This record gives sequence, C-alpha cells and structure tokens, in this order.
Amino acid sequence: MLEHETKEAIENRIIIEDISTEVFQQMLAFMYTGKVEAIEQNPFDLLVAANKVCSVSISILFLEVSQSDHHLNSFHCQYGLDRLKALCEKALSAQLTVHNTAAILMLADMHNANQLKEFIIDFINE
Repeated sequence: MLEHETKEAIENRIIIEDISTEVFQQMLAFMYTGKVEAIEQNPFDLLVAANKVCSVSISILFLEVSQSDHHLNSFHCQYGLDRLKALCEKALSAQLTVHNTAAILMLADMHNANQLKEFIIDFINE
C-alpha cells in the first residue's frame, strides 16, 4: 500500500483521524482472528470503519490493476472486512426500532450495507 509516491509512503505512516482507537483495535483484532468482541456496543462505528477500509482497499486495487494493465473480473474487500460489515449489519438490525429506522436506513445506504437496507425495508413494510 505504501509503494506509490504519497505523503504516507514518504513518511512511512498512515494517520487515521476519523476512526477511534477502540474501533480500530476491534477491526484489527477481527482481521487477525475473525472474531469481534461486544459488537452490539458499537456496530455503527465498526460498520463505518470497515466500509472505509473496504473502499480504500478497492481504490488501491483499481490503481494497481490499471498500472499493471491486468483485467479485473471480480473483487471483494481485502482483509475479510465484508464479513465484519455483515456482522455489524446483523447487530444493527437487532437494534432496529420504529424510532431509529430512518437513521439506520440512511447509515445503511451511505455505507453500502445492502442486507441491512433490505431488512429495514421489510421492517417498514410489515
């Protein structure tokens, strides 16, 4: 990731300002163990963080593919964070109420949480 001429590559560090230390540690632990502790305490923050890392991973993947002139037939989020996103979506769907439906639907839409969006639409239709 730090192979291109970017500020991060030159300084050999990446500063992440919009993900809390606690959430980043949970996400990193998930990457190594495939497990997440106490997801029900902050599924929103974990979903946002996982989506952000997935978006960055896909952008880097496209950059590398376009530079190497290979064809990209399919891709998925690196580091297995698609599974973390799915777990967050499940935790958020369990917390769904009539009062928070609109806010969680907006979150789902902003962060490509398609399973959660479908669940909310079904919830609204019932």
